[in-house]
Amino acid sequence: MAQEKHYAELIEKNTSIKKYIHDTKNLLLILQGYVTQGKMSEASEYLQEMLNNLNSESIDYTGNIVLDTVLSTKMNEARNAGIELVPAIALYGQLNIKVIDLALLLGNALDNAIEATAKISDIKRKKIYLTVKLHQDILHIVLKNPVDTPVIIEAGNIVTSKENAEMHGLGITNMKTIVQKYNGTFDIRCSGDIFVLNAVIENE
Repeated sequence: MAQEKHYAELIEKNTSIKKYIHDTKNLLLILQGYVTQGKMSEASEYLQEMLNNLNSESIDYTGNIVLDTVLSTKMNEARNAGIELVPAIALYGQLNIKVIDLALLLGNALDNAIEATAKISDIKRKKIYLTVKLHQDILHIVLKNPVDTPVIIEAGNIVTSKENAEMHGLGITNMKTIVQKYNGTFDIRCSGDIFVLNAVIENE
């Protein structure tokens, strides 16, 4: 599956970056050695190599490599679309959900939210709120984003216009499947001009 490969590659890249940053102290000592010995050409080349490796949009927001990878990617996409993505993360324990499942769940949810919010004309309303909380073996995810027209939902499915259905319908089936895999619950609703996704998953 192309989406799984995409997130797997992002996570691998982010892991490599974090390992590189962890070793920065030793790398700086090497750079200091070049400077001390007057080898400015070598120092310049070495510094440029370090900068190239560190040139990334990756963030270390949660300490969880999957969440950090998805968040850094989607926050950058949202920013490029003139959207503010506001995350609130609280992890009280170790996430046991499979890496790809978590990446696909959050990735699909945020993709839909960004696509819907990009259609909002009022700049002040172009905000997405993501809450991820892990407590007592339960992972709770809440995602809120504005919509330009109300979305009608029946039996957990979008039944309004084709435009809105495409906005949020993409990936919903996959998200439901992932949540059910972990004996969880998945709910979507629209209150006026706010679309809300609510997922509760067993972290076992």
